[in-house]
Amino acid sequence: MTAIKGCWTCKDRKVSCDRAVPICNKCSKSKRACGGYGVRLSWVKNNDQKSLLKSTHREIRHMVIRQRCEQWINVSCTDVRLHILAKGVKDGVEGENFKRHQLALPKPTRAMSSTSTEIAASEWELVQYFESVIVGILPTLGRDRTTIGRLLMRMALSERSKASRAVLLSLVAFASRHRGNDMTYTARAKNAAIDALISATGPEMESDASIEHIATGLILCLVETDLDCDWIGHLCGARNVVPTVEQKAHQIGSDAAVILDWLYYFVTFTRFSFRHWRTYMIRSTSQELGFRAANDTCLMQYRIARTTFAEKMSHISTYAHPVLRLLADVFETRLYASDPQYHSIEYQQSLDDLKSRLSDVDFVTQKDVEDGDDSYCLEFTRLAGLIYLERVSRNFSGQSTRLDMWRKDALSILANLKVYPPSFAMFIVGCETHTDEDRIVMLDFFTRLEQAPHLNSLLETKGLLQAAWIQHDLGSEGELEYIHKINLVMSSRNVIPSFM
Repeated sequence: MTAIKGCWTCKDRKVSCDRAVPICNKCSKSKRACGGYGVRLSWVKNNDQKSLLKSTHREIRHMVIRQRCEQWINVSCTDVRLHILAKGVKDGVEGENFKRHQLALPKPTRAMSSTSTEIAASEWELVQYFESVIVGILPTLGRDRTTIGRLLMRMALSERSKASRAVLLSLVAFASRHRGNDMTYTARAKNAAIDALISATGPEMESDASIEHIATGLILCLVETDLDCDWIGHLCGARNVVPTVEQKAHQIGSDAAVILDWLYYFVTFTRFSFRHWRTYMIRSTSQELGFRAANDTCLMQYRIARTTFAEKMSHISTYAHPVLRLLADVFETRLYASDPQYHSIEYQQSLDDLKSRLSDVDFVTQKDVEDGDDSYCLEFTRLAGLIYLERVSRNFSGQSTRLDMWRKDALSILANLKVYPPSFAMFIVGCETHTDEDRIVMLDFFTRLEQAPHLNSLLETKGLLQAAWIQHDLGSEGELEYIHKINLVMSSRNVIPSFM
């Protein structure tokens, strides 16, 4: 049996082929690899005179120039629409009127025992998971994660009150959610924790129970930050319990001081979310993109949240790290030039003073802060605060020597950091990266942490950052004002982003 045509090897050698199968004898005798008799793709050579289409020198030169100038951006239709609409409303700022959507009240249901003090085997397994896995990734700044984790464990296992039972159930819900267990079980544990809080709340609630109440609310915040806006309700509940805590000065490092510091951390970065999500200036943009309108329940919850966060918590700020206290001041700065006080001499002097204090802050003021990743996180967050303050104090979208220096310093820290800093810091520093090299540093850091246990806020921040990059790349330099771009990116999410 022979093939119809000769093998490809003989054809390339321009010799006759005996067409033997599966390989020709001529290739076997000459010890050459037989090319076989199948179909082979071929391409026109550059010097082939039979080519129908030839590129002229001018065309080739044009192609080379065009390739050098082209910049490819991976975007979706929504990204492009968002950018077009953003350009159409960039001058539509009329003060600091806000309108938010999607805030919903928690809906407790009774599906798991909220009063039993016995710890079931399934609960104990999840508590152990919390201790071994989640403690190391708890969000904090200037406070050792292990200190917070051990305190939460001690509260949960104390069995001294209904509030401690609520702490336990919230830990179970958090661990179940993080481990990817049945979401129905997670919901039962969460709702049982809410029930326990309701039954433990009263006018004569003791100080220890109040601290446990706050701890439960903060844990529940972490359970739901990427699901819906219920986390805002939990944080408001924790914030409203503060007046029931003894108004005496708590010793630094005490249980009350640690939890109040943690609460201050949550509230501070939530203020940042409130500053930029669904502001008046992008209301028409959100409607064009099809964001769902607010209902009466959402509006009521929003008013409760705004009222809650309007009151400063200076009496508990003493337990927080100085960097966190300064960031709280940064988030109180005025955003828009339409504010009557924006151009006053006193206000400009206060901005200069704030920049000076943030530049010279002393890190090692608490025993919990040691050299290493904790100090690097503080420095990284401080640099993010300086960048944000520099940008929003003048609504500045261009470049400067100081901004370049802060960005380079932050990226050098990030290259060696092994823990996740506050999402706020990642987002702000990431918005300063406009080259592939700098963005790769950011993405490499995200990839490293994604390969280990992490919170969902990591992925949420990564998504927001990529949205910010797209908006920057679609526009020309300085086309979008800084504040407007931050508002736009954050408002593209139906749920208020959590920057803890």
